[in-house]
Amino acid sequence: MDIIVETPWEDRALGRKAFALNASCLSSLSEDILEDQIKGRIRKYGAIFVSARVPKKSMSAIPVLQACRFYVVEGVLSPVANLSDNPVLRAFLETPFRFLPRRFRESDVQFVSLDRCDANKKRDTIVGMAEQSFSDDRFHMDFRCPAGLASRRFAFWVGDLLQDEQVRFDLLLVNGEPGGFMARKKDKLILAGFSKKYVRSGLGEYLWLSSLREMLDAGMQHVSTLISLNNAPVLNLYSRLGFKFRDVQYTFHCWRP
Repeated sequence: MDIIVETPWEDRALGRKAFALNASCLSSLSEDILEDQIKGRIRKYGAIFVSARVPKKSMSAIPVLQACRFYVVEGVLSPVANLSDNPVLRAFLETPFRFLPRRFRESDVQFVSLDRCDANKKRDTIVGMAEQSFSDDRFHMDFRCPAGLASRRFAFWVGDLLQDEQVRFDLLLVNGEPGGFMARKKDKLILAGFSKKYVRSGLGEYLWLSSLREMLDAGMQHVSTLISLNNAPVLNLYSRLGFKFRDVQYTFHCWRP
C-alpha cells in the first residue's frame, strides 16, 4: 500500500509534485517504509511536497513524521452546528439587519446567491478577495513557503471550486461593490473571504448567517467546516454563531529535498 498518495490539485501552486499521507496508515506508520517511499518519489519527480493530518488518536505517528523531516504548521478543528436548533440563526431569521455593525445601514448591503454562470462572470472578483483575505492558513504559516505562493494557492483553489457544479457561491455587496464571499458545498462551508477594504469590518456574522439561512432553506439541518487554530478571529466568530468544536487534528508539512 502507498503510504503517500498524489494530491494533483496542489501541484500548480506549489511548483512541485505534491502528496499527502494516507490517513489509514497512521496507526502502523513505519519510518523506514515512509522514508523509502519519499525517496522513491524524489527519484521520480525531483523536489516534492508531502502533507499529513494527524488526529489526537494517532499521536504515536508524530515521532515517525519528525524523523522523516515533517514539522507541524497548524492545529485544526471542525466547527459543527445544528441549523434547526440554533438560537443565533433563529434571531437572524427574525431581524437580519440587527447583525450589521452600526455604521452600516440596511440599504448598504445586499446578499446574493450566485448561479453558475454569474459566479464564473465574477471569477476575478472572487479570486481577488480570496488572495487578500488569508494570512493564518497553513501555507502562510509555513516558514518554508513564500507568501506569494501561499496566496496563489487560494486563487487556484477558487478556480477549481468554480468548476465544481455542486459548489454554491454567495456574495455580499456593500454599497454596490463586492465585499465578501462564501463558497459552500451541500452541508459544508468551504471557503469565505473579504475584500481588503472590508477585512475586519464586522460583517462576518452577517455573511455567515446569510449563507446558513440559504443552507437551511435548502433543507440542510447540520453544517460543518474546518478551521485552523491559527485563525483566532474566525474561531471567535464560529463561537458567537453557536457552533461546537470537534475533531482536533494537527497538520504537518515536509518539503524534500
